[in-house]
Amino acid sequence: MSALMQALRGLEQLSILLVLAMRTIIDDTGFFFCCGDLCGNWKDAVVLMNSSFHLPEIRTQSFSKKWRGIALLALILVCIATEVTNAIPFNHIVYAVSPGLTISPTSTVYKYSSIRIKGFHYAVDEIVNVYWNYSGPGTGILETSTATDAAGAFFTKFPIPLAPTGTYTIAGIGQTSGSIAKGTFQLLPALFVNPPGGVLGTKITLTGHAFAAGETVPVYWNYTGPGTGTLLSTATAGSDGSFKTTAFVPTGGTTPGHIPIVGTGQTSNTTGTFSFLLYPPTLALAPLKGSANSVLTLSAYGFGPNETVNIYWNNGTTPVLVTSTNSIGYVASATIIVPADAMPGVYTLTAIGQKTQFTNTNTFTVVAPGLNSSISSGPVGVSVRVSGQGYAPNEVVKILWNYAGHGTGTNVATKKAGSSGIISASFIVPTASIGTYIVAAIGTANNNVSQRKFTLGNGLAASPSTDPPGNSVTVSGTGFQANEPVLLYWDSTSNTPLDTTTTDAHGNSSQTVKLPSTATPGVHNLIGLGQTSQQSFTATVTIDTSWGDFGFKNANQRENPFENSVGLSNVANLQRKWMVATAKGLEDSPVYANGIVYIVTPDGLLNAYNATSGNLIWRFTPGFGFPNYSSPLVDPATNMVFFGTVSNFSPGTPSPFYALDAQTGNLKWSLILPWDVYGFPTLAFNTIYIGTSHEKGPGTVHAIDEISGRVIWQYSTGGGVWGAVGVDANTQTVFTGIGNPTNSVVALNAKTGALIWQYAILNSGMDDDPGSGITVANGLIYVNSKNGNVYALNEVTGAFVWSTRIGAQSNGNVSTQAVAENGMLYVGSLDNSLYALDAASGAIVWKIPTGGGIYSSPALANGVVYFASLDKKMYAVDAATGALLWNYSTGGPIYSSPIIANGWLYNYSGDGNLYAFSL
Repeated sequence: MSALMQALRGLEQLSILLVLAMRTIIDDTGFFFCCGDLCGNWKDAVVLMNSSFHLPEIRTQSFSKKWRGIALLALILVCIATEVTNAIPFNHIVYAVSPGLTISPTSTVYKYSSIRIKGFHYAVDEIVNVYWNYSGPGTGILETSTATDAAGAFFTKFPIPLAPTGTYTIAGIGQTSGSIAKGTFQLLPALFVNPPGGVLGTKITLTGHAFAAGETVPVYWNYTGPGTGTLLSTATAGSDGSFKTTAFVPTGGTTPGHIPIVGTGQTSNTTGTFSFLLYPPTLALAPLKGSANSVLTLSAYGFGPNETVNIYWNNGTTPVLVTSTNSIGYVASATIIVPADAMPGVYTLTAIGQKTQFTNTNTFTVVAPGLNSSISSGPVGVSVRVSGQGYAPNEVVKILWNYAGHGTGTNVATKKAGSSGIISASFIVPTASIGTYIVAAIGTANNNVSQRKFTLGNGLAASPSTDPPGNSVTVSGTGFQANEPVLLYWDSTSNTPLDTTTTDAHGNSSQTVKLPSTATPGVHNLIGLGQTSQQSFTATVTIDTSWGDFGFKNANQRENPFENSVGLSNVANLQRKWMVATAKGLEDSPVYANGIVYIVTPDGLLNAYNATSGNLIWRFTPGFGFPNYSSPLVDPATNMVFFGTVSNFSPGTPSPFYALDAQTGNLKWSLILPWDVYGFPTLAFNTIYIGTSHEKGPGTVHAIDEISGRVIWQYSTGGGVWGAVGVDANTQTVFTGIGNPTNSVVALNAKTGALIWQYAILNSGMDDDPGSGITVANGLIYVNSKNGNVYALNEVTGAFVWSTRIGAQSNGNVSTQAVAENGMLYVGSLDNSLYALDAASGAIVWKIPTGGGIYSSPALANGVVYFASLDKKMYAVDAATGALLWNYSTGGPIYSSPIIANGWLYNYSGDGNLYAFSL
């Protein structure tokens, strides 16, 4: 008996080792591989056996040499068997793990979008056919074929098929292994309305998809549930669940806004809904104030389709403009001349539709000549910025110092007025005696004069008085002794002097000084100390860095080179300082300037918050609730903030664009642009460059004068402009991506809009727009395309330089790249990774994973890359290595892009909160 037991015990141990040997030759994807080092390391195999299979512990010391030999022989025999099986076709191999499919989304209404399929646990490098409506061998519609990778996985997608509503099986069939994995997709009805917006009486086309085959579908206006709404039309769905019919928007009883139009399937008991934008009659003016005889731009919507609209000045009976609407009641921008004899005051403009008699009014203020100055006192040599209004359009205006009447004064600056009679100029206070002087602005065409007093006194002043660290300022002083050396100190005379200057014979000095690169944000003192007289004067300098537009500057490099408070050594210490709630679902990004953070909420409000406390300073409410998906733009020099809106995302309708006073939120001007303002506004040469988008249709690049709102030029594109326009100020060139069906990048003359070159992006699917902003750096322009590639093109010629794949074909990438001074490019991908590329070659230097896709565009400062992910987190990583330095979890997915300035990090989350972090 004992001999039998011993034999059985030995057989048990050998069986365990054989099972172990089998385990060691099957990898996680279920196919065989070589045993490798395990063939000569039976102790490691036993340990693996214990931990993986939870069998009774096998004590290695209890094995005799005999059993060790048998075990090793068994492993060797299995490995040999493995080599034999390598020659056997894969469909003869037994798999340890069944293949699977992940389908996204699993349910949706029919739309021009794709179903994304991920497969796993198939054979390596085998072709997998993906079928729609699969019910067994020989059934289903082949939608796509793809190959697996080295792990037996694949990703693919195909357009949502046009079919009746229902639940469909999607199957992936391995063509080598014969393996089948299945999943389900629920297709729901959809309703489309064209045009997507209009006015009472507009003729509309109603198109339904994915209703039940042959069912009756009544379509209702302003439907909110059974028994509600006005019947527009009744249609019958075809064999694929589709129909098309026409109707007219009811002529009364509905308040303007987004109105639900709903088709109700009578057999399937399903509904398809479309949100139709019923425009209120609106007349937009740009600007709202100006001089007599100036140019005034008008645009409007909410009138009848294809009707004549008359514009009247100040309740007159003769129109000053006769124009017409398009098929959705939109009046494109047009200009009139303010009457030359209009005296200062408020005037009414009235727009009347000649068929519908729809009427709307707005007011324009004619202003008298006036002059404002940035400072009213200072020393000799200080720079003074003046702005004036009420001058003749385009007339030359002279700025005179020490003006005392006609023919007097010294000309210190000359400036040409804009189309609305506004001027902006700077001058240097000339050498003069201490006292009060008159600064006058005189129009050379009409001799209008406006004046300001300026007190010249002893002291020290810096121009500009607010600047980032490391920049240069001009330090001017008056009141020192003649020809004496003056040392200039930062914050204290006990510090090492920044620079030395010598006064002139009148005791005045002027010296360009570089501010310390280590200067911390806030107010500092620049001290001038006369070395002979020991006379001391102090000027205040505010260290402040603006991130006033999406790209930090108009080249869209998204790098803040001035950040010196937060960096590699302390970013892990970032703490949330404040959080404010707005509306959930926000996708736009914040900007910062002059102590204020600006963001547009999902319900169309522009909020301005104190940057350090989070307190709301002001809010602008347009009244229409149109969202913003990009970011505002702030110009600290003119103290203005701008933002666009999206009235109806797909396929696009006229949308307002606003200009406000950045400190008060008061409206300066507005324009109604022809399509959605989905892109990010960019500023250069006192001109706003902004693209509009029209899904599957044309778009436009607009160049708009920032002061007056006058449209300087327009460039019509073959597709939507979805990202930020990039600018090279040196070559006066602007660059933009153009979406489907064009899918290209163009370079335009910044002054005229003339086309310089165009590059077509190849291998682009139906929705593969170059959706990111354009970045300009190193003689190249960079763009991230939805086709899964980042491209670098020659800035001058548009020639292809390199492309790098950072995602699957048609994966939808729109993250705008950040390009650093160190030659690196950082960009997010919907493959859940942040990539670092060599900006010159496109080579991947590193990539790091997150728990979700990355729509967010990275921000770079002081050796740290900041970004966010759909996994609800914000991240900070080492720019050189990708090492994680900090992260913060929010309550929602994050589409927004972070900014960092003056030691503060700001970003928005889909949970509806704006977050602010600092040390």
